[in-house]
Amino acid sequence: MALTATDQSQQRANLFKLFKNDHLCDVTFIVGAEREEIRSHRLLLAAISPVFEAMLFGKMKESEPFAEIEITDIEPNAFRAVLKFAYCNDPKLTVDNIISIRRICDKYQISLLSAICDRSFEGFVSSKKVCSLLTESMNAKCNYYTNIIHAFLAKPM
Repeated sequence: MALTATDQSQQRANLFKLFKNDHLCDVTFIVGAEREEIRSHRLLLAAISPVFEAMLFGKMKESEPFAEIEITDIEPNAFRAVLKFAYCNDPKLTVDNIISIRRICDKYQISLLSAICDRSFEGFVSSKKVCSLLTESMNAKCNYYTNIIHAFLAKPM
C-alpha cells in the first residue's frame, strides 16, 4: 500500500525535526569563510551523494565518529539548503541561493537536486535580477545558466 500525501508530509515533518536540532548528529561541518559550524546526520548526506558517502563512510579521516569537516569554499546558507533537501526534499530554492546550491551539487554529485535547480532556474530570471544572476553564473562557470540568461536577454521586450 502506497503512502498517502498526508503520510508523506508527516514523514518529511519527522525528518525535519531532526534537521532543526542537533539530536543524534554524528558529523560537524565547518562551512564557509565564516567557519560556521553546521551539524548533521551523515547517513542522510550519504543517501543523496556518492561523494559524501565515500567521504563519510569510506577510509578517509572524515569517516571517523563525530568528525569535523572543513568546507571553506561554499556558503553556509546554501549548504543548509542542501541539508534541507537531504532531510525532507525541500531545499527552499531562491533567486539568491540557486547558483550556490548548484555549485554544491556539482562538487558533491547530488544529481537529483542538480536537476531540480536546473528545472527551476529559468523561473528565477527576471529583469530585476538578470545582471546579478549573469555575473554569478559566469563566476561559477555555469554555462547552462548563462545560456538561459542570454536567451532571456535576447527576447523582445
